[in-house]
Parts: sequence; structure tokens; C-alpha cells
Amino acid sequence: MTHVPHPTAADFAHAAFRKSSRSGQTSGCVEIGWLDHQGHRFVAVQDTKARHAGRLVFTEDQFAALRLVLRSHDR
Repeated sequence: MTHVPHPTAADFAHAAFRKSSRSGQTSGCVEIGWLDHQGHRFVAVQDTKARHAGRLVFTEDQFAALRLVLRSHDR
């Protein structure tokens, strides 16, 4: 398994976040942001109402796997 250097919170200060199209209008809102860091692409998920609380950070492959699992339970 190859070591992938994860970005820091400071690295994500310049990431472009957007509200998820699956977020509700009044609650349960999350934002998703992308960042290229040291030759790797990362995806971060953060709570729109609590950005200060941090974020979950995934490699692009990890995020794709997470989406597959979530979609399989969304039926």
C-alpha cells in the first residue's frame, strides 16, 4: 500500500467547496470540496452549519467507494 500524504486544514483553506445536491433545504447540509495536493486528489466533506468542526478527508478512490456504499443503502 502506497503512503499518500494527506493535506492539512490549512491546505483546504483554498479549496472550492459546494453544497451537495443531496442536502436538504433547512437541515442536514454538507459541502464537498476538492483539492490537489502533492500529486494526489482529495475530497473533503464538511457540515455547512459547523465548518469550524472540521471535515472528513478522503482520497478520490476512497470517496468513490464511499459513494457506492451510500448509494446502495439509498434505495
